[in-house]
Amino acid sequence: VPESVCPENLLLLRNLIREDTIGKVLSHLPKINFGILELLSLHPIRNQLPMSLLEQVAQSPAEKYRSVVANCVRESLFMMEQLELKVSPRDFASIDRIQAQNRQLTEDFCKLEAVRKCNRRFPMPPIPGTAGIVPIRTEWELIREGREQSNCVASYADRVINRNVYIYRVLEPERCTLSIYQASDRAWEQDQLKTRFNGNPARATMEVVHVWLERFGMAF
Repeated sequence: VPESVCPENLLLLRNLIREDTIGKVLSHLPKINFGILELLSLHPIRNQLPMSLLEQVAQSPAEKYRSVVANCVRESLFMMEQLELKVSPRDFASIDRIQAQNRQLTEDFCKLEAVRKCNRRFPMPPIPGTAGIVPIRTEWELIREGREQSNCVASYADRVINRNVYIYRVLEPERCTLSIYQASDRAWEQDQLKTRFNGNPARATMEVVHVWLERFGMAF
């Protein structure tokens, strides 16, 4: 998909094509989008991914510019490692299976984190919140956010403490979870803005968040 191409993707595509097995997989796909490139760059499990899943991702409009499925798989792999679970090819049978497993892992991971760790306080947020965009200040608040929104932000606790990312609760105009991350130049940028179950927010919500970010000179 030409619209999905950028210099970084071209380099990744070139490297993947050079690998015989992956090159053959790419040659059998109807499209090669951003989601496919990211999914096939997941070295631990890429040889376990069935063609049926790759075809789903290749045909998905949501995967043209973003790696939704790859991000979900990456998060699931992290949580499976923490939960000491074995990875099975069945875990990646379809997009629906990946998403369902991610929800179950998120629930199990939240329980583990609640038992294993004390309620650690997070560093001061890199930018102040508002009445409708509230920084999450403790680990327990992060676990609650994951439960309320059915997402995996509970797994981000260490990254928040290490100042790699920061999480905010968006309360209006609709309920969302917002993550920002520290880029290589140390500047903070928007990462993800999602409704419950990792859904896409309304345009009005995105505009509210973007106006707030612009006030502090942040990219989105």
